[in-house]
Amino acid sequence: MKLPADSGAEWGVLSAVCFGAGAGVERLTPDLFADPDALKVASWMTAQHEDKRPIDDAIVAHQLGTEILTRLNESCGPSLENLLPILREKRALRGLQSFAFDINRSVTELEPSKLAIAPDIRRSIAEAIDSLHAIRQSVDDTRRHSMADNLNELIVAMEASRNGKAPPRVPTGVPGLDRLLAGGLRPAEVAILGARTSVGKSALACWIAKAACAAGRRVLFVSREMQKLTLLERILTAESGTRIGAADDGEHQRRAVVSALSRMNKWPLTILDDIKTVQDIAAEVKSVKPDLVVIDHIGIIDSGLGPKASAYDRATAASNAIRDLALEERIAALVLCQVNRAGVSDDAPRLDHLKGSGILEEDCRVAVILHRTEELADGTQALTLSLAKNTSGPRSLIKLRFDPARCTFSEDRPMPDPHAR
Repeated sequence: MKLPADSGAEWGVLSAVCFGAGAGVERLTPDLFADPDALKVASWMTAQHEDKRPIDDAIVAHQLGTEILTRLNESCGPSLENLLPILREKRALRGLQSFAFDINRSVTELEPSKLAIAPDIRRSIAEAIDSLHAIRQSVDDTRRHSMADNLNELIVAMEASRNGKAPPRVPTGVPGLDRLLAGGLRPAEVAILGARTSVGKSALACWIAKAACAAGRRVLFVSREMQKLTLLERILTAESGTRIGAADDGEHQRRAVVSALSRMNKWPLTILDDIKTVQDIAAEVKSVKPDLVVIDHIGIIDSGLGPKASAYDRATAASNAIRDLALEERIAALVLCQVNRAGVSDDAPRLDHLKGSGILEEDCRVAVILHRTEELADGTQALTLSLAKNTSGPRSLIKLRFDPARCTFSEDRPMPDPHAR
């Protein structure tokens, strides 16, 4: 079976070969191309290579016409993310995505005259073509599964859920939210946590990571917002229930801190503050093998598209990569996100106020919006936690009390269990 005609992946590979001065042309085979025009261009490139004739944009324009050159140009450079829709559609292109980023960076950083001798471009193009072959194979393999096979998989999953053997959910430490989510964050899904600046996103993320670790879940916390020691201090403060470093430290407080340290010493928690790209996050996930990855926050994680890409495209690429990572590694992902200027008012922000790309709303299965409603006299803050999206259950509003000095959250009014009978 062939992929849909006129796919961005096909033209993206062809443009990479063309502007890489023919690098990887020997790997082009007719079965890679469903688009008739792409197949003609690939056949011409192969013939040029066999006749030991060069491949470049001037020759393409002369022999194939300016329309073909325009199409190759549209698939090159920053637009090489045209490869990505097929990645997202088939769930098999994550590798090709990173290779496309490599090609994009190399093409934009090197002079055209040096492209032919750049080994990283040649290597990236070769691997991109191999990935396109893999996509073909994965689509064929998917088609081989019969309805009986699919139904058997469904029955096994239903039996595992009934017998309590389904992959465990990750508790959030907010009882009302866990009830709404039927136990917590689900494996293979992305949850978004959005709020305005300084409302408590990172503090709530630390609270959730603490609850997950206390329940025995392995957690990878990736922060570009705060340093590792700051996050650890927040988590220690929340776990001990004391104000770390307060002037009135007493024996009771010291004992509480020592007890918390003893518990935390056994937690499967990894905190990294030097991760810059989604590719780095993917590598760490494969190494740590967490049940939950927390990313703080998506707006400052490098998608790999480079500075010339728009903020919208960078956010889209990062969101897609995290969604695919969660699905492939079967882990829960909690992604922190700021709200845009439209959400900066006294009113509670909405789901469509998430900063960046509308794809964030599509890629997540759960979206939580945090909003401060009141600064209270005792130094605590009244918050509302809005479960704005929940594809597997009800949505609702939870009232929280946040104590910034102790980094703790509690429910002002416990919510009824919507799953109780």
